Amino acid sequence: MNVFHVKKMTALTKDDLSGRRKFLSCLMLLAMCALVARAFYLQVLDKQFYIDKGELKQISVVELPAHRGIIKDRNGNPLAVSTAVETIDIDPVELGAQELTKDDRYVIKLHRDKKAKLTDAEEAAQYKIDKANNIVAMEKLLQLPKGQMAQLIKDNAKKRFYVLAKNIEPDRAAEIKALGLLGVTTHQEFKRFYPTASVLGHVVGFTDENDVGQAGMEASSEQRLKGTPGKKKVLLDGHKRVIDDIESIKEPIDGQDIELSIDQRLQYLAYRELQRAVAVNRAKAGTMVILDAKTGEILACVNQPTFNPNDRSELQEKLYRNRAITEVFEPGSTVKPFIVAGALDGHYISYNDIFHTHGIFQVGNHTVKDTHNHGTMDLTDAIKYSSNIAVSQIALRMPPQYQYSIYQQLGFGIKPGSGFDGETKGILKDYHHWKDFDRATHAFGYGFNTSALQLARAYTALANDGILHSVTILKRDDNDDTNADQPVRVFSQQTARKVKAMMEQVVTKEGTAYEARVDGYTVAGKTGTAKKAGVHGYIDNSYFSVFAGMIPAQNPRLIAVVMIDEPSAGEYYGGKVAAPVFARTMAGAMRILAVTPDKQETMPMLLTQNHYAKP
Repeated sequence: MNVFHVKKMTALTKDDLSGRRKFLSCLMLLAMCALVARAFYLQVLDKQFYIDKGELKQISVVELPAHRGIIKDRNGNPLAVSTAVETIDIDPVELGAQELTKDDRYVIKLHRDKKAKLTDAEEAAQYKIDKANNIVAMEKLLQLPKGQMAQLIKDNAKKRFYVLAKNIEPDRAAEIKALGLLGVTTHQEFKRFYPTASVLGHVVGFTDENDVGQAGMEASSEQRLKGTPGKKKVLLDGHKRVIDDIESIKEPIDGQDIELSIDQRLQYLAYRELQRAVAVNRAKAGTMVILDAKTGEILACVNQPTFNPNDRSELQEKLYRNRAITEVFEPGSTVKPFIVAGALDGHYISYNDIFHTHGIFQVGNHTVKDTHNHGTMDLTDAIKYSSNIAVSQIALRMPPQYQYSIYQQLGFGIKPGSGFDGETKGILKDYHHWKDFDRATHAFGYGFNTSALQLARAYTALANDGILHSVTILKRDDNDDTNADQPVRVFSQQTARKVKAMMEQVVTKEGTAYEARVDGYTVAGKTGTAKKAGVHGYIDNSYFSVFAGMIPAQNPRLIAVVMIDEPSAGEYYGGKVAAPVFARTMAGAMRILAVTPDKQETMPMLLTQNHYAKP
């Protein structure tokens, strides 16, 4: 091969390679232009399509509600339970939209089964008709006034979220979901239900729309009852509706159940009798507390007027306050047994002392009076006839500090610690500020105030041979040291028994509370009738009528305090107004608790069939 031929071949090869390079470069340039053009088209000219597709499915984290704990009575009966309900949310923008988006069309095609394929225009028209009909159907299911849905959508036309309805039954919510309306979503919540309604309204309380305790034990035990919500990942469509669960992040922890010391059976008895007494005596209000004399547990706690926690239209603060625990009154003569017991233990008087009353007793510039002139009397008569003069004379024999210490040891002026939020401690002024007349009036229940619960607790010191019990609204557990009773001795055993025997005379024909008697049982108690204090002093013809007692007196099982506020039907003495409430309630309570009668001679005679036979 000559040199010329080699040079020619080399030249041809170089030309050939140069052409190929140009061809490939042009091809790559065209491909790049095509990609740029396609990207421009997708990202600028037709970007909404992919935005819609990207938003069609999203991953989100949602909260899982925890089940609120149940409130039960001491026998396990439910007093507050949570039931599953649905909340209906709407997207007013979506419901008010006039045109279909690609997502709308996608969902419609996914959920509708049409034999004949509709044109886009026909499908849009049909969808608008179906939507209008379904909005009306939802309006009927929610029992809303005609046209209200359309007005709501119009009024909230720019909002993407609006809570339409809460506490909807699951079955009805399922019917609403079945309508297939875009812009309508549901989610599960829990609604609190109170089976005993107004009978235990003041004790149990209620929750708000977010299931947070607002009053009563719902508020007092909020931390135990509420539980801890969980979380999970879900797949949402473009309308924020859950398509599928993806992953559980945290399981919800249900709230704890709590068991109250309340006995639902005794609560109903007390509720019924108090309601009757307030109505018959045309009183402003009333309250009653029943304690277990052996443990200090609150077995019943009722007030009038009352409210139904299931009806939120009744939730007024003046109605749902538990007056037995949160409000006070001057206890009147119900505290006289404490003065007698304290004076006996302090040796300021003896059991055989005689007191000269004669109806009037001068203390400085003030006069103490009795309702009747009983002349000369002993300690038993002082209690039986409820002599203000006798107990004033006893109080003036004691140092003021000692008298104050008796009341303080009994829990007056101190919160009782029952476990119920809003407890009052009452008012007991320091003895350094007492004058002689203050010492006298404090002896018959004026000049300081107390709640019904505090007064009932003080009576445990007489019922239990001088030992004062703590009180609780939660059922006591013998194995739980945190809820154990911490008894304190206030009076000697001998003194407590003597005073209790004196109090039995109150419930005799000669005493002030004959109407507190209960057939078959001994009763020990004390009446109290105190004038109500106003802004400018005590108010004429306005009274608190009170009775505090225990049954059976020989070995007390129950202690009860009844207070009727402003009776206006004629009678106002505690023995006539409050004592009958005690008697009727305790008669039923003794049967329910199967307490053995200790005074069988007063049991009513049972007629046999022969008594009804014709002669």
